[in-house]
Formats: sequence, structure tokens, C-alpha cells
Amino acid sequence: MSDAGIRYGADGNAWCNLCGNQSEAWTSILETIGDAVIGNPILPNGLAQRQTQRLTLDEWELVLGPGDNMLTFHVPAGGRLAFQDCGESFRQALAVFPRYFPEFEFRGFTTASWLMDSRLEHLLAPESNIVRMQQELYLCPGLQGDNQQVYQRVFGWGVTDIRSVPWKTSLQKAIGEYLNNGGHFHGGFAFLLKEDFDWGNQVYRQAVSHG
Repeated sequence: MSDAGIRYGADGNAWCNLCGNQSEAWTSILETIGDAVIGNPILPNGLAQRQTQRLTLDEWELVLGPGDNMLTFHVPAGGRLAFQDCGESFRQALAVFPRYFPEFEFRGFTTASWLMDSRLEHLLAPESNIVRMQQELYLCPGLQGDNQQVYQRVFGWGVTDIRSVPWKTSLQKAIGEYLNNGGHFHGGFAFLLKEDFDWGNQVYRQAVSHG
């Protein structure tokens, strides 16, 4: 469920002043009424749903909340993002931490990055390692509309005008065309719970499609 009071656009991404027609924006709610929670769900692809949903507390439980420990993962700039290597990193972490840090109980993994922006799935090829990694995680929308991190990570540090540098890679071409057409990025968050780790099987996406 989304927090209350968040502004979203018609597409379910977080809304900002650069996002176009303000009349299409809507504000999320989250409230507990009796034995149920009512709010706007966020799908695994990171998009909030305008249609509210009612979850009864005797059928649903909170699996991740304030105060829960999570391991933060980071993709280094310029590093390889081989899909199977990413899965192996999570697999090793699940084995190492309980062995060497048994006192540290954690619920899963989380990150915040431009790589978790839900727009990338629509801009890049399905076989892209970025897209494939996103599909293994549960995405949440970023709330800060800022293209600067994308400029730096994709086109190089210090770049403020993407038209001043060559677009050599498929990633640069896809993002460059999107930005030149007035697009913008918000970044995003993602998490993966320990019990949901099944790399390559898109656990969260499958749960929605079979729900």
C-alpha cells in the first residue's frame, strides 16, 4: 500500500510539476477502518493504483514495516550487471549473514537507485539486465523528480546537457531519446524478502498474474 497523501500521475508514477496535466494527478489514501486497511496498492512494477483496495486484517499480515532490518544492496557505477551474478550475490548473502552475524535478523534486501525507476522497463529491451533484475524485485515509486543522477550514471559525471556527448550504448540512446522528448525520471526503491528469493522466477510478478 502507498503512504497517504502522495501525489501520483495517471500512469501510477509519482507526480511532479514537470509531469504534465495536473488535472490527471490524484492523491493516495491509507486508513484503517474497523478490521480493514483501505488504500492504494502499489504493484510489483512500481506503479500505484488509483483504484483503492480493502484488506481485512484477519486475512492479511504486515510482512515489512517500520523498524524491520534490511540489507541494503548497491550496484557500483560502471559495474557489470550480469543477471545470474546478481542472483548469486543475493544467494551468498543469505548464506553468509546467518553464519557470521547470527544476531542480526533481517527481513530481506532493499535499495534506492535510478536503476529502480519503473520507466526503464518500458524504455529498454526485455532482455536488458536492468529490466530482468527489476522483474525479480518489488519496486516502489521514487518521489523526487530529478534527472541529474541519470545524467551522471548514464552519460558521465559532470554532464548537464546530454546533447553535448555522444550516445554510444543502447542504454544511452533509449534514455537520451526519452529525455529529449520531455521525459523525466524519479528513481525508485525496491525490496526482496528472504522468503521470496527465487531468482529467475519473478516471484512478485507471478503472484499478481495468478492472483
